[in-house]
Amino acid sequence: MIILDIDPSTASRAIHRSLLPGRYCGEALSAEGIELKQSPGIPRGVFPDAYIVHGFIDRSVLYYLDAVQQLGGRRVVWELDDNLWQLPGTGRLVERARMARSVIDTLRGMADLIIVSTQELARFLNWPEKTIVCPNLVERNWFLARDERPATPVKIVWSGSWVHQQDIESITPAIVQLLQEEDGGVEVSILGGERLPRALRSCSHVTHHRWQEVGKYRENLANLSPDIWLAPVLDHPYNRAKTNVKWLEATCSGAAFVGSDIEPYRCVRHDETGLLVSDGDWYGAMRGLVFDVAKRHALVRNARERVSKSYAWDQVEARRPWLDAFRRAAGIDVLQSS
Repeated sequence: MIILDIDPSTASRAIHRSLLPGRYCGEALSAEGIELKQSPGIPRGVFPDAYIVHGFIDRSVLYYLDAVQQLGGRRVVWELDDNLWQLPGTGRLVERARMARSVIDTLRGMADLIIVSTQELARFLNWPEKTIVCPNLVERNWFLARDERPATPVKIVWSGSWVHQQDIESITPAIVQLLQEEDGGVEVSILGGERLPRALRSCSHVTHHRWQEVGKYRENLANLSPDIWLAPVLDHPYNRAKTNVKWLEATCSGAAFVGSDIEPYRCVRHDETGLLVSDGDWYGAMRGLVFDVAKRHALVRNARERVSKSYAWDQVEARRPWLDAFRRAAGIDVLQSS
């Protein structure tokens, strides 16, 4: 039994949703007679028993999958980590989703199995008999060593793709206020986004780093050594279906996490493994952590303990959903095999 995982991407999503699942599940699957192969495209002359594709796919790939499914009896698996039907705002991704709507609707119907990243996304799809939730997990060696001595200036980071521009814009007034009051005591780094928010362009101690491939991204994080990580998300269906990956990244980098009190961050235990802002007081949340070094370090220690137990690839129970997903991709009844 051969499963071919097709993913041409080099983005962070591919690391979490393709490369690492294959790395940590391949040996166990092989012992069960399931060979998991990975490829950036559809190789010629290779006809596996199941195909896994990710997110947006070209119409030509859809036609190919339909042919091998109808004529060859091959299984089709769709891995999805975004709500492609309810993208916010405007821009390239929104336009691409609109143009590809017929493709993703067809793929949703033809897929034998849909692997999603969150329960919220599974609820939106509303196809429980063929949907399985497989969360993002991290490697323990991603934890960066941090010096717990007081740092000056305090380094604050926001990271996100351009589709989250409205999210960072929503807390810009609070960031400006903090920078003005703590002149030189705080540095802010914006990683990605569509552009540096206008209100921050005239502020000192603000840097903008353009979005990078995942390898350089992690290297950049290590060099920045952030103390506080901001993750505002506006409350709409697209954001509620997102993953907790920013909390995971903050925890690995050794930064105290401050996020919005909605999904995808309801996994964060407020005041224990991070701070959740429910009243809009981002300035108060940031300022409190700037002056409370012990609090920042306690949040990171608690978060790392929880991530190590529940969100790490070396934990058998944490990776079980992925193993079950690959078994179902191979046509194995998971309830019967477990």
